[in-house]
Amino acid sequence: MSLAALPAYAANNDGTVSGHTKPGAVVTVVNPATGLSRSVTADAKGSYRIPFLPVGDYTLTAEQGGQALGAPIAVTVTLGNATNVNVGDATNLSTVSVSGTVLPVIDVSSTESATNISRQELARLPVDPT
Repeated sequence: MSLAALPAYAANNDGTVSGHTKPGAVVTVVNPATGLSRSVTADAKGSYRIPFLPVGDYTLTAEQGGQALGAPIAVTVTLGNATNVNVGDATNLSTVSVSGTVLPVIDVSSTESATNISRQELARLPVDPT
């Protein structure tokens, strides 16, 4: 009796870049290896999110009114993760207050379970030479 090989399905094959910058700034990510480019405009609070990016290395830039907000930033998008990148003067702490107790971080917005495999772990997997 032999078992047929069953296909393996991944829940997702992409990642996300998100963070804060100046409100209304245009944030762009470019993958130099593939040429893929995506841009979004930060909301009124300066938050931005670029979802569904294929895994890989990107260059992130932000500009407002034709002026660059800092130097380009190298970003690595990993499988199923959100990479947080703050650009320019995104840290106005004049109205921040923190209160509460320390609780473990639990994502209650999803019932999804995932295992992320890094490039280094993937490279260590044995490969059949045939």
